[in-house]
Amino acid sequence: VVELEPAVVEAARFFSEANNNALDDKRVSLHVTDGRSFLALSDKRYDVIVSGVSDPWITGVSNLFTYEYFRELDAKLEDDGVVGLWFQNYRITPKELKIALGSFARVFPHVSIWFHYTDTLDLIVVGSKKPHRFDLERLKTRLALPSVRQGLERIDMRDSYDVLDLFLIGDEDLRGYIGDQPVNSDERPI
Repeated sequence: VVELEPAVVEAARFFSEANNNALDDKRVSLHVTDGRSFLALSDKRYDVIVSGVSDPWITGVSNLFTYEYFRELDAKLEDDGVVGLWFQNYRITPKELKIALGSFARVFPHVSIWFHYTDTLDLIVVGSKKPHRFDLERLKTRLALPSVRQGLERIDMRDSYDVLDLFLIGDEDLRGYIGDQPVNSDERPI
């Protein structure tokens, strides 16, 4: 876990029931530093990278929605890995959305978009080097685990079909929606 703001780490303790005491899990290494710098300086590669930052139009955060940042994510991703980008889908125009998604899709050959959960417009954009497919049987097996089931029940996810209900658009249709857009880059932010 890489978190820039120490107060967020401190606040996580107030939500220990909701986050299953994540920071006390022996598998978790916490780094209080800039996430982009951490990735750039790390030699490690990951199976899953989740980038859960704030609004893309905010100064200081906007550089985490650029082509170069997405390339950094890709460089630290194992060949079978996935990147999940939390993308707030409000106060943004359709054109800006297409530019951001297009910049992401230029890096990752396989992209899908999912709703964050049923009562929000926030999105989870998933990218990978290899096709990522929805495996209903594997999901059913995972949902049979009490800790997984209990966690998802908090957001009214009761079975594998509830998860599938969050799917918005897949790779081919997404690329058709995006069309030909300019790239949001570090040097030329849009």
